[in-house]
Amino acid sequence: MVDALVSITFDDGYEVTVRNVIPILRDYNIKATFFVIASKVGKIFENFKIANWTLWKKLTNLGMEIGSHSLSHIPPPEPLSKKFIRVLSLLKYSEPREQIDIIRNEITRGIRGVREFVDIYSEIIKSKSIIEQNIGTRIYSYSYPGGIVSSSLKEVLRNAGYILARSSMRGYNVWNRIDLYELKSMVWTKYTTASVANRWVDEAVKKGAWLIETLHIVLSLQGNIKPIRNIYVSSIEELIKHLDYIKSIGIPIVTLVEGARIISAS
Repeated sequence: MVDALVSITFDDGYEVTVRNVIPILRDYNIKATFFVIASKVGKIFENFKIANWTLWKKLTNLGMEIGSHSLSHIPPPEPLSKKFIRVLSLLKYSEPREQIDIIRNEITRGIRGVREFVDIYSEIIKSKSIIEQNIGTRIYSYSYPGGIVSSSLKEVLRNAGYILARSSMRGYNVWNRIDLYELKSMVWTKYTTASVANRWVDEAVKKGAWLIETLHIVLSLQGNIKPIRNIYVSSIEELIKHLDYIKSIGIPIVTLVEGARIISAS
């Protein structure tokens, strides 16, 4: 067993993110995991365009891992007790200035979720079928929309042929306590710097853990003076410095499926 692992994942599938990070990942010889919202491909989602199927197939040919981020990105209902635990984890591992934005997002999502019905089986099974048909290969990873997890969702995922699922529960995946269908992650926001993310890596090494990092919208923010409203915009300049650090200390960077196989073989 290796001392620690790092996985870099990207949620939602924004075209600008894909085009910004692919040259960097190729330069560093890093294979990352990209999660796609199947019904949003080629469309505008939260003010940004989702990459089209041609680009997703290109990523597959480059050796990147593609996973499902559901069919429509509508989170399922969440019991209050589970929501409390999840939000506490978000606040525990966030920077102080992030916490107001996190709480605001949770309130907004809760209000929106009341108005929307979710067909869990379509979100999980149909999204897998659509992605596989369009990229020409099987997928095995799932990212829960909204990070909401339940035992029934895990069972559907297993039966559908997924081998792992990533939640939005913050933290580290310690070897002897890993649930492959409820993987924890550390999420980049507009407040995340390379030094913050480097501390995540140091903590993973200390714990002997698998660190999964999640990014959404990745842009060049060099010289930017405009206020960034979306909390999930990340700086490509800070990401590059962070990847330099990971490479400098020699920790393997793997896709989620690769990480799951390492864990299962140990």
